[in-house]
Amino acid sequence: MNKIERSIVLPTGALHLKDYGRHYAYSGAGTVTAVYLTPFGMPDMSNGCSVSTKLGSRPCNEKEKMETTELFSKFQASRLPAGRRRWMEQADLPNISDGGCSQVEIEYEIKTERFLRLRCNGDG
Repeated sequence: MNKIERSIVLPTGALHLKDYGRHYAYSGAGTVTAVYLTPFGMPDMSNGCSVSTKLGSRPCNEKEKMETTELFSKFQASRLPAGRRRWMEQADLPNISDGGCSQVEIEYEIKTERFLRLRCNGDG
């Protein structure tokens, strides 16, 4: 962690290192995979939500609102607050779909001390 964080230059559009919860895992073959995530709040369901349909969308029912809240709670529990970091199993690394620079993806080769992947989520 220390070696990675001393040498990393985050991608254009990313925040400062201290603004991310930083999750690390050994990924085999002498590499470390890391996921940096910015914190986010729970969705506000007081204004309702919508479900995509083939013809557009419809309002969420109460069960869907509760399921969405539970899903966000579970995901939020797997994330670290900004400025914190930890080692974990690779299968447990958090991940979001898209997200841009709210998620930075990293693959680091230990032996050569170089970054094999360093990008905002959804970029190239």
